[in-house]
Amino acid sequence: MPLNNIEKYLLTASKDIFEVVILRPTAVFGANGNNLVKLANALLTNWRSVNYFKSCLFNYRKMNLVYVDNVVSAITFLAAADRETVNKQVFIISDNEDPSNNYRDIEMFLMNYFKQKKYLSPVIPIPLCILSVLLKCIGRTNCNPSAIYSCQKIINAGFKKPVPFKDGLRKFAEWHINDFVSNKDQHN
Repeated sequence: MPLNNIEKYLLTASKDIFEVVILRPTAVFGANGNNLVKLANALLTNWRSVNYFKSCLFNYRKMNLVYVDNVVSAITFLAAADRETVNKQVFIISDNEDPSNNYRDIEMFLMNYFKQKKYLSPVIPIPLCILSVLLKCIGRTNCNPSAIYSCQKIINAGFKKPVPFKDGLRKFAEWHINDFVSNKDQHN
């Protein structure tokens, strides 16, 4: 992943003046966050045919999620790390190493958690190249549905994630169902 202009500027401007460490989280999810809310809400409110079509379209597309507690821990880790080791470095934090960090597996997890029935018909995957074209057409910057972001660099520096991906997903689902019911009660 190439450096963006702000990162380049910070790394250049900081030379012998101040220390800089850049942490790039992928799509952060957790309580009160926006990532995964649209999918969770759709499973609880949309017509099943719409959800089925989305499942066919997105199928095993990588979601590139990272649980919020892992991001906070990464920030804490880098703040306390040996300056010689992390200064002027760029680190990625992601939960992509978990093979279930994809649309279909997350959808199935949430459907089970929300006690939703499986689709009547098996999901028929639409080729990822079609999804890639559609993502480009709607102006998404990440048009590669197979993109995986590795956090091996921060792991090699000694970081250990406190929350496994599936535990974060369970915590999100627990929060979301409570929030959803609470919001629904307020509007009735």
